[in-house]
Amino acid sequence: MGDRSESLWVHPAAVLTDTVLSLCLVAPMVVGYWRGTWFLLDFYLYPDDMAISCWISLVAGFGILLLATWFQRYLQDYVTRQAAWLYFLLSRLYTVVLCLGCVNHWRGVWGTLDVYTGIGWTTASMSLVIGVTGLIWLHAFRNIMAPPLVIIVDDPEEYFTFPTMFRTLDSKQRHLIALDGLFSVTVVGSLVVLVWRGAFLLLDLVMFPEDVEWSAWGSTILGYSSSLFSFALQAPLAVLCSRVTGIWRIVVVDVSTAVGYVGSVNVWRGLWNLYDIYLLPEHKVWSNLLTHVAGLAILIICYCAHSILVRGVYLDGEEPGADAAALPYYYVRYFILKRRRVLAGRTVEVETSEREDDRKQKDGRVVENGWLAEEVVAMIDESPDENDHRWKASNNDKESAI
Repeated sequence: MGDRSESLWVHPAAVLTDTVLSLCLVAPMVVGYWRGTWFLLDFYLYPDDMAISCWISLVAGFGILLLATWFQRYLQDYVTRQAAWLYFLLSRLYTVVLCLGCVNHWRGVWGTLDVYTGIGWTTASMSLVIGVTGLIWLHAFRNIMAPPLVIIVDDPEEYFTFPTMFRTLDSKQRHLIALDGLFSVTVVGSLVVLVWRGAFLLLDLVMFPEDVEWSAWGSTILGYSSSLFSFALQAPLAVLCSRVTGIWRIVVVDVSTAVGYVGSVNVWRGLWNLYDIYLLPEHKVWSNLLTHVAGLAILIICYCAHSILVRGVYLDGEEPGADAAALPYYYVRYFILKRRRVLAGRTVEVETSEREDDRKQKDGRVVENGWLAEEVVAMIDESPDENDHRWKASNNDKESAI
């Protein structure tokens, strides 16, 4: 993400547009998809035995995510070589399947803990402490971030690829890739679920527990306020991150991540409960089916369905300088920056073409079918000239010999 800090300064109107889109479109659609899919699984997947239902989700979620992680390079190489219509069909099918895998993974980890440990203060606190401690120790705390602080555009160049914990994607040792993928999904991914589960349960216990409606609105207001604060905090943090190094830089990044997380988790909890309260409350199945379909379809149309996914492992402060403080929620800015790169590439091509034209025409000599190799040009340049006295001497010697 080399353009993260640059995206902060593309244009104020673009930054404002991305902020509005993230808060008012992407986040509600992502939350709607997760809420709808989660409830539909509760309703149709062994509804009479929650333990079996959650175990099935756990196995299915781990399986889908592991396959996507292990074969990401092959998928990227194969699918991107297909015709445009086939690429679109296969890539969006991949998105649909992987979205289901992510929801099943989270539901499996979350649900099995609910079944076997309950939903009280102790399990909520332990879940939060274990998750936060593990991620900070692994320098992967930033993975708790989610919309509205994150927007992922469906970029064809990296549609199927994403980083793993130990960055073994290009390794030639297959067992390292397999172990890295296994650790990234089962350990890092599950620690992220623990953090979110603990925060959700604690908010249920402290945020107007006797009034569901007030609780939903309270989380929504707190979430959007905290998110706006995180957006505004980027500029000063960018300056700070460009000056501090080492452990202090990671501390700054982790603190800013924690502030942003307060916004994300409250936005999710608030919108989730508001959907339950106000969207077809008497028809739960239709309500959740609507948010499931609408969330996925609208985000695919808007070219940012990957915002639904929870995949990959990103390390704290791994970007250089001010990049570490920039939140990756750019959408309009993504297309602006991509347009700039295209134009810059065309400029380089023109300059390269001009240099090749100069090489094709040297001292008035034009090569019709291509360009002269450097060694050929050198040989021609070193050929004798008729005005050179050495050439004349050579001719006189030849005439005397005759």
